[in-house]
Order: sequence, then structure tokens, then C-alpha cells
Amino acid sequence: MPSFYPANVTQVYGVNDKENWTALLHGYLHTMRNSELKRIQERFTDYDGFGLSLLNTTMGVQIGTGTTHLPDTLYLYWVSLFDTKFYVTKYEIPTSVKQLIATKTTYTRRDGAIVDSCYRAEFI
Repeated sequence: MPSFYPANVTQVYGVNDKENWTALLHGYLHTMRNSELKRIQERFTDYDGFGLSLLNTTMGVQIGTGTTHLPDTLYLYWVSLFDTKFYVTKYEIPTSVKQLIATKTTYTRRDGAIVDSCYRAEFI
């Protein structure tokens, strides 16, 4: 479902089947501005508007579980503010994405400083 119209992700839950846990990863953030295409493209210039951004600068804080194990599945609860319909999207995290998240990398901050040994830790 494209997000060329205002959409708010109200909640995202991560589920780990093997360890039998469910955790709230995102809570509701009350402004339409956060889902605007222009705002998301400020940070991700290649974002084309297809999909729902879960980045904490656009949708609130990722809450997490205090565990280092990834969920197997994400359940996104969201609402289209264009047609006021509620949706639930199930995303099964592929092994390739889990491997990418588990790979240590470096990161260059906006000020040019290089952060060593960081991990990709946000879903967008």
C-alpha cells in the first residue's frame, strides 16, 4: 500500500516464535507531518513513498525488548488518514535481513565522525 497519502503507524509488534515473546517496538506518534513523503526523503533520498517508514525520526521511538535476539515477524498496525481505514500488515523478516542486521559495520555521522562497530538496528 503506497504512502503517498498520510498514513500513521499506530503500533508495531515484534514476535519471536522460538523464544515465545512479543514486544512492542513502536508506539503511536500523533502528528501527520511524520509520515509526509518530503520529511522521510530528507533522511532517505531514495525513498519513493511505497511502504511505511518505521524510522524513529518519522514514527517515534523504537522501544524494543532489551534482548539481542531479533523477532521473526513484525505486525504493523496502521491507519490511512486519506480514507480512514485501519490495516494490519504482517512482515516475516527474511534470513538475509537478519544476517544484514547482525553484521558489524561502521557508520559516518552527519558531523563526519566515524562510529566503529555499529549494527543496523532500525526497520524502515
